[in-house]
Amino acid sequence: MNRHNYYTALEIAELAERLKVGQLPMTKSGVIRFIEREGWDKSALCRDRIGRGGGKEYHFSLFPEFLINAMIAADQQAQMQADAAKAMAEEQKALATLGGTDLSARQRAVMEARAGIVQAVKAHEIEFQCTMGQAVLAIVERAKNDRVFAKLAQAANDKSGNGKSRTLSRAVVYRWIKDHKEQGVTALAPKASRDTHSFPQWFGVFMGYYARPQAPTITAALDDLRYKARLKDLPSYDQVRRCLSKLDRLEGTQARHRGREGVQALKARHAYVVRDTSGLMPTSVYTADGKIFDAEVQHPIHGRPFRPEITAVLDVYTRKCVGWSVGLAENAKDVRDALRVACMENGIPAVFYVDRGPGFKNDALDNQLTGFCARLGITKMHSLPYNSQARGIVERFNGSALNPLAKQFDSYIGVDMDREARQKAFKTSRKELKEIGGSALLPTWQEFMEALAEWIIDYNRSAHDGLTYRDRSGRKHKITPEDLWQKAQDSGFEPVTVMPHEADDLFRPMIRRRTRRGLVEFMTNSYFDLALEPYDGLDVLVGYDVHDATRVWVREIDQAGDEELPGRLIAVAAFEGNKERYIPLSYEQAATERRAAARLRRLDAHRDEIEAEANPHRFVTQSASPSISIVTTPPPVTIDAVKEADILSASPRPSVTATPSPPTVSSTGNRPPLGDDHLFAAWCSANAEKMTEKDRAYLQSLLRSKYARDLLSVHGHDLNALRKLIDRAA
Repeated sequence: MNRHNYYTALEIAELAERLKVGQLPMTKSGVIRFIEREGWDKSALCRDRIGRGGGKEYHFSLFPEFLINAMIAADQQAQMQADAAKAMAEEQKALATLGGTDLSARQRAVMEARAGIVQAVKAHEIEFQCTMGQAVLAIVERAKNDRVFAKLAQAANDKSGNGKSRTLSRAVVYRWIKDHKEQGVTALAPKASRDTHSFPQWFGVFMGYYARPQAPTITAALDDLRYKARLKDLPSYDQVRRCLSKLDRLEGTQARHRGREGVQALKARHAYVVRDTSGLMPTSVYTADGKIFDAEVQHPIHGRPFRPEITAVLDVYTRKCVGWSVGLAENAKDVRDALRVACMENGIPAVFYVDRGPGFKNDALDNQLTGFCARLGITKMHSLPYNSQARGIVERFNGSALNPLAKQFDSYIGVDMDREARQKAFKTSRKELKEIGGSALLPTWQEFMEALAEWIIDYNRSAHDGLTYRDRSGRKHKITPEDLWQKAQDSGFEPVTVMPHEADDLFRPMIRRRTRRGLVEFMTNSYFDLALEPYDGLDVLVGYDVHDATRVWVREIDQAGDEELPGRLIAVAAFEGNKERYIPLSYEQAATERRAAARLRRLDAHRDEIEAEANPHRFVTQSASPSISIVTTPPPVTIDAVKEADILSASPRPSVTATPSPPTVSSTGNRPPLGDDHLFAAWCSANAEKMTEKDRAYLQSLLRSKYARDLLSVHGHDLNALRKLIDRAA
């Protein structure tokens, strides 16, 4: 019983009035006289009132039996009402979440109306402490006189005709109560008036022609049905359209497009869940993705145009870009570098949420012993295939930050770039590359990197629509990622950081190797240290620097249960020598040489293919009749012979013969002497306004020559500045 143990005379009077107990007075003075008459004031269960006001209070065990019974009955009724209210709320919730695929709109409306009648009967039974029969009779009578219940009864009856003549009957209400009790609320739904799941026999054949990736129209599919299936009774266009609409109602619009669209396109038609990040903190979850830049830049090695791959790491809670890296393509090295920057500058994440691309799913990150995530204690999670919406934060960053940056360059090639302007920029840049070895339309690698760094700083300092906070008045305001990060730190958040002395060892790549007589081998290099001698024949971990092959860091492998972990540092082994090279081969050098060798092989194969197309007779081994070869001209000079002749006749410094002759140097123009290309380029840089057309042509010819470009670079000339100088002169 939900009540206290001691009551004052006033509280007893109010209790008697509320419970309608006529045997007790319902005033304070009357209750006091009743207490004196019954002798409660002399009992040990009478005590002075605690608190303000003084007086006496009496334990409920002194109450007469009729008052205690009334109190128990009141408590039971209150509990029944609470249970009924809870059951009704749960049923309303079940009705709200009940799927509508199996019920039509009419069936659902009737079911809800009948459930309302059943709930009204239960509520009346509890409120008035009557039997179910009395409650049913009261509700039936109420449906005749109450307009609201009359409409509810009309909907529950599911009958056509005049609503006034359609009232409730006791037998029908009893049947609804019985069905609801035995089978649940869905048993109150009426049966379908007809089999709505049946389709004509021709519809399955039609869908075979309609549900194709080519996405034919209804008319085209009907034509295929007419000429290929050869059905006797062909449906009309309206019949097909009605069947497709029926399919939409029963199975959803996805069923119509199944077969016409792939997995990704169909997924865009499904419902999605918005993920709430309000319960997170900074560094709780990092997410990352790679994106090919939508503008061309100059390659950092050979200067030709290419589109770099940008890997960005974002904090999910604050949307802050905490780390980024740029490479030639998405790979483990760039991902690891971006994550390294994020951990060093902002903190180690608890979860790293990424897709299943090769840059994120590889041994360098996942290996339990040497993997990057294992050593930092990061839990890596992968999104499902074709589920980029789950990583909407980083996808939105690619669209809202990186795409606008690409549009700042003249070499932008996005889908929204004007087609004519894109073609013009492409032709101009290729022409300039061919003529002078570079193009002013293409940003240099350094210009691109500086612009990207500044753009990401601006992004972190810009207010986002998805980041808001409320002020004291309750109004919402947008906030920047950096400000939200700072607010978390002001509230006591501290990131898990990497100490400077730990950074080199934590972020250094590791590989498992076996020692041999104090030696450990890696990338065809041999490394030696006397401390490795006791570990002969054992596996160790070798940490290496991708840029420096002069030494490696060798660690033990510790066993923690079934898990292997990096152990103590054994030695820093120095390069001892190898059989193939006089100097050590670094990991980066080896990768670069492998890539160059692969490109040369592809070029050789392409050359063989071109020669085969140009000289098909060289590969013909048999013919229908014997051929007679008549030599009328001297044999042609081969390419190798030409090269050999050029080499034998070449001077120590090759001359530029296929270019315009150098301009005449006048004594009044203060030009350098003839043949001094370095001084000539310096004079052009300092006297751009004095350059003539011949000066421009000769400078252009110098930039076409690789030898001349190398010479100018050695003397410190900026080739891009010279190219722009030619463009301005033109």
